[in-house]
Amino acid sequence: MSGRPIHHSKNRWNGDHGKNKNVSNIGSEMFVTHDDVFQRSNNENYKNTDFNKFIKSFDYSDNLTNIDEYDDNDDDDFFHKPEESIYKELTRNTFNSFHKHLKNLFKNITKFKSINITITFIFIILIMIISLFYKRILVSSSPNFTNELSFMDQPIDNTPLHKIIMPFIDELYPDITFEDELMDELSDFFDPRLTPAMLLLYIQSHLLANKGKLKKDFNIAFSWEDWVDLDQRLEYDNEYLVDWLAVHSNEFLNNIENLQNLDCKTFAMLYGCEGNKNFFSKCNDLKRPLPNHPFKFEITGPTDAKIREPGRLLYSGTYLKTHMPPPEQIYLLDVFGDNGEGSLMISVDPKRNLEQKPIIRNRDILKQFINWEIKHTKKDLKTFLKTGWNIETLRFRTSGLLNKFGVEKIIRNTDHKSINEKETYLAVKDLKKGGQMKVSSWKFDDFVWDEEEFLNELSLSAVTNELDNKLYTEIDRLEKFRIQSGYHPKYLYEAQLYGSSLGSHYDWRFFQGSLITNDYRQSIIHKLARTWLRFCFENNLKTFIAYGSMLGWIRNGLTLPWDGDIDVIVTMESLNLLARNFNQTMIIDYSSKDGFQTAMTGYLIDINPAYYSRIKGDGNNVIDGRLIDISTGIYLDITALAWSKNYLKETSINKKLKKLVDKDFEINQYFALEGDDVYIETLMDQLKVLQEEKQLIHCKNDNVYTIDELSIMIPSYFEGVRAYFPHDYEKIIWRLYPKALTRVTELDYVFDHKLRLWLNLYDCPDYADENMIAYFDPPFGTCNCTKVIDEYKLTHAYTERHIGMLEEGDWLNYELDENTESKPLRIDEFFVLYSARLGISDEELLDLYL
Repeated sequence: MSGRPIHHSKNRWNGDHGKNKNVSNIGSEMFVTHDDVFQRSNNENYKNTDFNKFIKSFDYSDNLTNIDEYDDNDDDDFFHKPEESIYKELTRNTFNSFHKHLKNLFKNITKFKSINITITFIFIILIMIISLFYKRILVSSSPNFTNELSFMDQPIDNTPLHKIIMPFIDELYPDITFEDELMDELSDFFDPRLTPAMLLLYIQSHLLANKGKLKKDFNIAFSWEDWVDLDQRLEYDNEYLVDWLAVHSNEFLNNIENLQNLDCKTFAMLYGCEGNKNFFSKCNDLKRPLPNHPFKFEITGPTDAKIREPGRLLYSGTYLKTHMPPPEQIYLLDVFGDNGEGSLMISVDPKRNLEQKPIIRNRDILKQFINWEIKHTKKDLKTFLKTGWNIETLRFRTSGLLNKFGVEKIIRNTDHKSINEKETYLAVKDLKKGGQMKVSSWKFDDFVWDEEEFLNELSLSAVTNELDNKLYTEIDRLEKFRIQSGYHPKYLYEAQLYGSSLGSHYDWRFFQGSLITNDYRQSIIHKLARTWLRFCFENNLKTFIAYGSMLGWIRNGLTLPWDGDIDVIVTMESLNLLARNFNQTMIIDYSSKDGFQTAMTGYLIDINPAYYSRIKGDGNNVIDGRLIDISTGIYLDITALAWSKNYLKETSINKKLKKLVDKDFEINQYFALEGDDVYIETLMDQLKVLQEEKQLIHCKNDNVYTIDELSIMIPSYFEGVRAYFPHDYEKIIWRLYPKALTRVTELDYVFDHKLRLWLNLYDCPDYADENMIAYFDPPFGTCNCTKVIDEYKLTHAYTERHIGMLEEGDWLNYELDENTESKPLRIDEFFVLYSARLGISDEELLDLYL
């Protein structure tokens, strides 16, 4: 449960020791920064943006006038108890209708005879009794709130780790004495949940201030500095410099200042990429310094140069700081409904923060958020600062407001193919059709792909559709490049490191360092998989866990502990939907199932525009896309399976194809007579038959399957959440890894069938002899490692259920509800460090997870 220290500096967002000229003092100059950050210039298009209205409404001189215009007691009640108010409104409408009906009865009562009058009065009394009973049912079915303030004062689930750490509190409120002595120190901790929390708060304020629904053209400003810890990436490593000087000539000792104020040439000299033309094509010396950027260079794109790790951190951080474009959209997953019945897609306007300045992590703006919260929850400042914000409460409140006001565009998750433009909308699950995961049938139409037909259709759609126009423009550029060179340029780049292969598991833009603990890496992969599967299930994207990750699922429903990433497969139809509607979308997972771990980071969907071509080419674009953890750069690889009519003509017949028709090809090829081509010809004929029968489907790396193998997809769980797998999973794994299912040892690991876990022999030395050869089936309790025991406590109920489902195999009768998913099965490093600061022991932290 140990973790890698997270860097924190006292004045994280204050530039050089608090001398940030772009952050104004609180007081009369309060809105100087806001004019800069939100582009309040002479351009009228940006003077009246929603965010500007929101920020302007916090001016103390205006006394929150914009919001107050809509404020009354009823609206405060909606804010405190939104769902209860919906029940009240329903009840009020029912009785208004009854009252109107009653008046009509009395108007006609004189026309009746005495007996009819008696019957009428009896009928009225019965209606009143039924109505009162109906009202009682409605009130009893509403959420149970003890009083008006209880919802706001008490989080839905309250532990010390639920509280979001607010930066520079000691500077915002220097006159307040905090009982917690750790307040000052914790305020320097980078809590990744802060920005997702503020995003929910902004949506709430917008709904109240604008008296209605979120419109389709609603959008937000964006800054990467709000979402990732750029301070850590851009911190100069002086220890590395000392080591470098120790082995280099003394002529550099007098140039230490120049070695710290890096330009491109000095960077290349220090970090091992001298003479690399590709590096220098992406590194430019700055003509004038950038605000809050300590170096003399900028990075404009990826490089294949191998860079020493401290330099890689500076490379990625500088690109995020200077040239990384914002995402197209932000997808707030499971933010609507008690059990995540819907998600909100919000458009991002890149023009609203052209200078890429921090928005949320800005002292003045954060203080305005705090004051808005205090006003609407009717708390005093000290009480709020003690309890703070937590995601679960903000999510519940946002859901209630969305339920009351709504969103201008609402679609069912079964209609996601109709998304054809960049806009804000609410996607709602069709609970009658998609609330449960059952056996699913995949068909030929899910895989068929015609490149020419697609390009013709896209060219027509690009005329009116902004997203399709961007994709078509990029594909046109790729085609021109391919005509000249014969292949597509590489799109997805990794953080290639000097003298190490570890960087290949990290996206180059979000690289935060390779020297992380195994536990920490597994917790990142754990959350990455859970978010991907939730997102796909919600949007009817057909996907399954593949390759080594599938092998991990078969064993215990978890990833293999030595895997550096996750492999998933999608159908070609689903990949096309991802590329055209969700490319460059950042997902924030607000699932209530994750408790205080919810909304821990963002995940960027990045689809390779070369996906339209199903030819392997030079092999640099066999990955169709990635889902990337923006906090670390660890990713999930996405590849699609397609049926294309010219596949066998365009590919070389390799071992992978031959094993599809003869799983024992590697053995049988040696029994064929020397010079006898009959065996190979037979295999080729069988492949042609599969192609003609429209059975042969493939990815760009020539991994092949038959449609029959994937025609029936069975419901299960992976990393604790619902997932689909091919019914022929054992046949597929045998073809890919012939001996893997019978091996109990891999690398330095041994699989314990009693604990249902892969255990590292260095954690459990008694599992092996003096030569590190593992014993077969050691007795329960052989390993007394605390880390292993804790992992067993977290996973044993889940893995036991998983093994039981595999042994039972009653797939047709499984109907998996969302509430059957597991709580997080891994302890995140952030909470290890956070709990240590709070004085929470390892045992207490484990109890919080359990």
